[in-house]
Amino acid sequence: MVNKQTLAALFIIGVMVFSTFGFILSESTGNAQTFSYKGKSFVLTEEGLFTLINGKKVFFTSLPDRLESIAVEDSVKKLFKETPVITISYNPYSEDAELLGYAQFSFEDRSIKLGRPIVINALTNAQNFSLPEINCVNASQTSPVLIFEKSNTSSAQLKNDCVVVKYSSQQDLLEIVDKLVYIVAGVFE
Repeated sequence: MVNKQTLAALFIIGVMVFSTFGFILSESTGNAQTFSYKGKSFVLTEEGLFTLINGKKVFFTSLPDRLESIAVEDSVKKLFKETPVITISYNPYSEDAELLGYAQFSFEDRSIKLGRPIVINALTNAQNFSLPEINCVNASQTSPVLIFEKSNTSSAQLKNDCVVVKYSSQQDLLEIVDKLVYIVAGVFE
């Protein structure tokens, strides 16, 4: 016969085993939410929002349906779909310099995962910095440039082979950069 102590011990061991199993199962499935946009699946996890592109997780701050209203000229879309190289430049003395640097890095990091375009990091005012000084004057058809400009509106416009990204807030900037990456990835036509 089984005594009470053995039953209690088996009960505790059972609870521990099933708790561990439950924890492992919840960690593997997580609390992920899945969204779909034009046939592409997006997963929101504790890590962030991502989709698989070329077998790699590419992270975004916003779902694409939230970005549909951001104005991006067709010429900008065409440039981002076709260009193999782009220079991204910003003013390091801007009040948003840290955020602009993050936007530059974020675009470059995701373009590496997408396989293009190659990003050349630059500054519009490189005095006291080791990066090249490049602005719209340096833009050409074979070497387009992207610069950031604070504005009252949010948009991406092409002016003489220079993409001018206008943003009104930090969130706007992150969303515009997301939309440009979505364009490169083919999520937006």
